[in-house]
Amino acid sequence: TWHHPQGRYHTVLTGGPLIDDELGIYISGEDAIRKFSSDGQLLWTFEEGSHEHPSISDGLLYASILEDSVVALSMETGRQVWRTAVGKGIGQDTGFVSMHQGVVVGSAHADDWKGDDMGVGHNQMIYGLRATDGALLWHYRPEVGVWNFL
Repeated sequence: TWHHPQGRYHTVLTGGPLIDDELGIYISGEDAIRKFSSDGQLLWTFEEGSHEHPSISDGLLYASILEDSVVALSMETGRQVWRTAVGKGIGQDTGFVSMHQGVVVGSAHADDWKGDDMGVGHNQMIYGLRATDGALLWHYRPEVGVWNFL
C-alpha cells in the first residue's frame, strides 16, 4: 500500500475519495491531488493542493487550488487541461467544486476581500465556469459569507 513519502502525518486530506467508473481512486490533500489504481498503486500526482473537495466528470477532475484558482485535470494523466483564477483566494472551509450540465460551480474570496473577524474560512462569492475551458460564465455575491459551499 502507498504511504506519503514525507511521513504519515505530512498532509491533511480534504474530503473523501472519489472513485471513477474504472475504479480509479482520487484523493485530494493540502499538498497534492493523487490518483491511485483500485489496488492502491499511485498512478499520478498533481503537485498543488486544495482545501476543498474536487469532482470528476467526463474525463476531467475539477478542483480549487489553495491560492486562487480552479483547475481541470485529465483523469487519465493528471495533466492540467485549464486553470482559471476565480478571486482573491479560496477560503479554507472544506467546500466543494461541483460540475453539472457543463458548468463548474464553487466559491471563492471576492476581489475586494480584506479579511474580517470571521477569519479566512468563509468565501464571499459563488462562481460558474464553463467546464470545457474554464471561462467565467457568471458570479454571484450573496449578502453573507459562504461556508462549506456545495
